[in-house]
Amino acid sequence: MVIAIPILQGTTVSMPADRSPGLKRKEVGLAKAILQYLAEHPDAQDTAEGIATFWVMRQRVKEDVKEVLRVLCQLTRSGQLERVRRGDHVLYRVKKQTGAWIPSDDGGETSSDDKEE
Repeated sequence: MVIAIPILQGTTVSMPADRSPGLKRKEVGLAKAILQYLAEHPDAQDTAEGIATFWVMRQRVKEDVKEVLRVLCQLTRSGQLERVRRGDHVLYRVKKQTGAWIPSDDGGETSSDDKEE
C-alpha cells in the first residue's frame, strides 16, 4: 500500500503506508514528516542533517502545537483555564474564579490555590 501526498498540481509523492514491510513505525513517521514538508515547500533541498534539524522538527512542532491546542481547549471547557485576548493573540491562564486542579507528582491532585508561592 502507498500513501500519496500532493506536492504541485497533478504531482504527488508516494510513500509506503504504515504497514509496509521494511519500514519501522518511527521511519514511517519520519517519511511522513519529510513528505509533508516537501508538500509545503516543493523546491526545498537540504543535507540529511538539515532535514533532520529543520524539516522533521518543524513538522513535529506543528503536530505538537495541534495537540497542545486540543488540551488547552479541553482545560478551558472544563473550567480550569480561561482564554484571554491580547491584541491578535489568545493567551491561556488559570481561571481566576476557581483554582485549577493540577496533577501532583504522587498521582493525586492539588488545587492551584493550595500551591505555595
